[in-house]
Amino acid sequence: MTDEEKQELERRLHALREQERLLRKNSPAKQKENGSNKISALRYSWLGFEFAATVIAFAFLGHWLDATLATKPWLLLLGFCCGFATALYRLVVSARRIS
Repeated sequence: MTDEEKQELERRLHALREQERLLRKNSPAKQKENGSNKISALRYSWLGFEFAATVIAFAFLGHWLDATLATKPWLLLLGFCCGFATALYRLVVSARRIS
């Protein structure tokens, strides 16, 4: 085998390895893995919003009842505590359901 033939084989082998690397990088399995990470992140992102919305809703209800019944600040505090407890319960239930 001559030096030119060896160099040609080396060049072709290098080109094939580069093609293989690119195919592995862009393989459907790799794309699915990357997509599933994004879906997983989106699947859990609503938990924080639900937690905050529950606490705010109960606190607002307590504030409104305080203004209506003139019991400031007790119903606001009670609403906040009930909202926090309810949000924590919903977070645990949702986390168990997801996993």
